[in-house]
Amino acid sequence: MVLFVIVWGGQYSTALFFLLKFTISGIGFKQIFIWCVLLSCLTTNCKWMKFSLKNVAFLIAFPAIIAFKLPMNTVTIEIKNVAFHIGGTIYLMVVDKNDIPIQKITRATAEKNAVFILKNLPDGEYAVRAFHDQNNNGILDKGIFGQPIEGWGVTNDARGFMSAPPFKKMLVTVKAETRISFRMDY
Repeated sequence: MVLFVIVWGGQYSTALFFLLKFTISGIGFKQIFIWCVLLSCLTTNCKWMKFSLKNVAFLIAFPAIIAFKLPMNTVTIEIKNVAFHIGGTIYLMVVDKNDIPIQKITRATAEKNAVFILKNLPDGEYAVRAFHDQNNNGILDKGIFGQPIEGWGVTNDARGFMSAPPFKKMLVTVKAETRISFRMDY
């Protein structure tokens, strides 16, 4: 991971850019440089141009930052063993390695294997959780001891003993085109 931090003057702004991989877009360096000079001039209230260390760092780093873009992947998620004859809705949630939700998708059950296609997901580690909401109340119903009474599944078919599966066992690495498959347990 490459990290660029560009900071200029207290009352002005701070820009923070994270770049994971670089792919050249078709923007010319000369056009980007001219844009940066104008932008820097406008943001510093210059009497023409103040060449401070902050502005020079900005002029050097900014063309490289906007000439590159993040790689985005398509991820196909297949959930097997869906009891589609019961009806209801499948709720799917994709979380990053810090367990922060990235995408949530719902779909009516229609076939034994439900397929979800996620686009524009950057490289990284993710976990996927899904449940089959058979009575359409929007939550995973649980029994008296906390065990799910509706279908549920997680990536890598991770399972826990008398509790939810350990999060680290659910993580999968996404690079380029990725296919994830797991089963729904009832």
